[in-house]
Amino acid sequence: MQWQWLYYPVIPIITLTAQLICFYQTLETRRPLLIQITCWLMSTVTVCSGWRLLMYLGVENTLYYYLLITLQVLCFLYLYSGSVAKKLFVYFATWQIATFVSTLCGDIAGLLSLGYNEGLVARYILYFISCLILLQLYIFSARDFVRKYLAMLARNNHIFALYPVLAFVVFSVLFSPIEAGAAVDKVIYMLLFEAMIIFTYYLLFRQIEAIYNRTLIESRLASTEQMVLLQKRYYAQLESNTIQQRSMMHDTRHHLVTIASLGKNGEFAELLRYAYELIEKCDATVSRCFCQNSAANAILSGYIERAEQRNISVSVDMELPENIGINRYDLCTVLGNCIENAIEACQRISPHSPLYPKRYIDIRGRRDGDRLILRIKNACDTAGSGHLSLVSSKGAVGGIGLQNVLSVVERHRGSMSTEFGDNCFTFCAVMCDSEDGEEPGEIPAS
Repeated sequence: MQWQWLYYPVIPIITLTAQLICFYQTLETRRPLLIQITCWLMSTVTVCSGWRLLMYLGVENTLYYYLLITLQVLCFLYLYSGSVAKKLFVYFATWQIATFVSTLCGDIAGLLSLGYNEGLVARYILYFISCLILLQLYIFSARDFVRKYLAMLARNNHIFALYPVLAFVVFSVLFSPIEAGAAVDKVIYMLLFEAMIIFTYYLLFRQIEAIYNRTLIESRLASTEQMVLLQKRYYAQLESNTIQQRSMMHDTRHHLVTIASLGKNGEFAELLRYAYELIEKCDATVSRCFCQNSAANAILSGYIERAEQRNISVSVDMELPENIGINRYDLCTVLGNCIENAIEACQRISPHSPLYPKRYIDIRGRRDGDRLILRIKNACDTAGSGHLSLVSSKGAVGGIGLQNVLSVVERHRGSMSTEFGDNCFTFCAVMCDSEDGEEPGEIPAS
């Protein structure tokens, strides 16, 4: 049968091998190596055997072949980590490109007017060499680019993942790799169509980047507004406490006269009660000061008050001077998001859990040379969390806030780490002084 060699398993095996190299260079696996090998072998054997069986029965409809490939798609989704949208994007994008290259090699072999066996060998050789070249180009030139935009895709609207699926379906319908012959005009049309697909990928990635950057800017503006609000509340509290202290100082003589009178008359119980009232009143007017840095005080005061309202114990040990080399907005992004996540983790502990009455947040920070070192530790329910990573109810990746934290840390030439276990979550970050000339109150450029 003419072009029957297209049905042989050589092309699918080359395609799967090239796909696997792309997958392992792009995504992270979440299953042991033995399970990965077993799944891929079983799925490949099943697909090839199933297709040969259909050929033996006289069924040559490629639709059945694609239905068999569904088994490999499910295997892929099972073995690799990440969102379903991200994985589907990678799988169908690589499959569409492989289908294009395979079809192009088949058309070239057909246009060479070779015999059956010669055409078969030419097709395999052309496809094998093309895959080698494309894999080299991808690994050394495009892999980091793709990883970057896949990370953005994971935090964007997952509807974008439908594009490679549609591109694959349309290409397979218009330019099926199984035909009775090949023509020059068909090759030209296919090349133009593939060029349009690649250009559309470029526009799609730019759109994803634009949406992602806009989200980051909106989040940064929200952080700025939060910082301004916290500072307003903090300074309003300072002003209120100052007025109360002045009032108490003004009335000190009256209080002393009252105390002397109670002591003179022997009303010691009433004197003691009156003294305790004065002490409580004095304590209420004392501003909470955690360190010398006013921005840190404002941030800590606002979030710690929120935590204590939820009966979460908070301990603070901060040794930060007024000038720490990091602008207040970046400090608000890191401290605010991490303390807010710590409060959220404590709130997720069930009231029936033995950890509930022991909920706590421990905040520590200090200046070490040109570095700012932060550590935030909080109680969490280990049994209720599925992985050792940044955990947030905002999503699997922790929400855009934690991405902002990472962005700030990297911008300050620092690093961050997380440790999760023994019913506690620990966040650590080290940041260095700014070298970009930013003023303390300046919002960093995007």
